[in-house]
Amino acid sequence: MRVIAGTRKGRLLKMPTGMKTRPTADKVKEAIFNIIGSKIIDAYFLDLFAGSGAVGIEALSRGARQCVFVEKNGHCLKTIKTNLALTNFMDKAIIIKKDVTKALSSSLRLLFTHKFDFVFLDPPYDSAIYETVLNGIREYDLITQGGVIIVEHQRDKILHAENLGLEKRVRFYGDTAITVLL
Repeated sequence: MRVIAGTRKGRLLKMPTGMKTRPTADKVKEAIFNIIGSKIIDAYFLDLFAGSGAVGIEALSRGARQCVFVEKNGHCLKTIKTNLALTNFMDKAIIIKKDVTKALSSSLRLLFTHKFDFVFLDPPYDSAIYETVLNGIREYDLITQGGVIIVEHQRDKILHAENLGLEKRVRFYGDTAITVLL
């Protein structure tokens, strides 16, 4: 796994060992950041279910001002810290060790005076938490006007996000789907 573009292009990243994590494939990362484009410059990025931190680190490499990584798994947290050290992005990162739903309802609004321009979430594919998290993002008013929510999920999963009042676009990459809420 590597950083695919930006100031840290080509830098190799670590994966959590002994875990059943599913890293975001390079072609999917590339597609995500093609959607985002130059709007990533100076943006606040929120990486939920951060895993190895690869997507948030990609955002930083491409010019994001700051990335907040939310992850509850200890092995993943160690990997995120290692990858941030390898890419020299510790000063632009905040790591929250907490369950995502608890972080949404408490930590994120208390810790930050700003909202996020981009929210990326990639929970375990077999999880039933997608709509809960999307509703939490809306309920706790975490995204800027014009902000974008990007959800990685299994191709056959249909996200019900109509109540968010955002335009929904879905793209497919093999067994993976990316739902973009604008």
